Amino acid sequence: MLSIIDATWFTKGFAAYARPFEHVMMDFVELSPSEGKKHCLVMVDMWSKWVEVFPSSKQTASTVAKALISEIIPRWGIPSKISSDNGSHFVNQAITELSAYLGIDLKTHCAYHPASGGAVERENGTLKTKLAKCCTDTGLPWTKALPLVLMYMRMRKRTRSNLSPFEILFAVPPHIGCSCTSKRSNGSTTPTATR
Repeated sequence: MLSIIDATWFTKGFAAYARPFEHVMMDFVELSPSEGKKHCLVMVDMWSKWVEVFPSSKQTASTVAKALISEIIPRWGIPSKISSDNGSHFVNQAITELSAYLGIDLKTHCAYHPASGGAVERENGTLKTKLAKCCTDTGLPWTKALPLVLMYMRMRKRTRSNLSPFEILFAVPPHIGCSCTSKRSNGSTTPTATR
């Protein structure tokens, strides 16, 4: 599997990052209220396109700091670079000091040029679309449907690499105990939920 990743990944014009979660893009997305939560902090690893999502009641610096300290860093290591918009929940003294202490390079992308934050914006769109569909199909609130949607997003093969974020990170195809894939129009497969 590693040879497939090496042969595919670095020959198709991808940015060359040395390791997973070296560069993380983050943004908040607003959803309808569910179980006291109304927002999600979305973080995307630019190396693999793996998505992490943290539901919260507010868009705050403490939500960002807690996600970094309690979830991202223990699981994936300290990012070298974090990109975000200029929101006060990202650009503030607490996040600036935390980043300086950990040696993280903070970059902001232009609010008037959405393409500069394209990776996280695309994942925000996918998250909202798939959550809406999953909630409609299952009757679950989005806070309960989120793990299913994250599984889909992490196991979905990307067009350019023909690998999923899971395969890129772990160098093996995901094993979910059943054949839960459907054919796309381009011939690739994608995980789907069945009832």
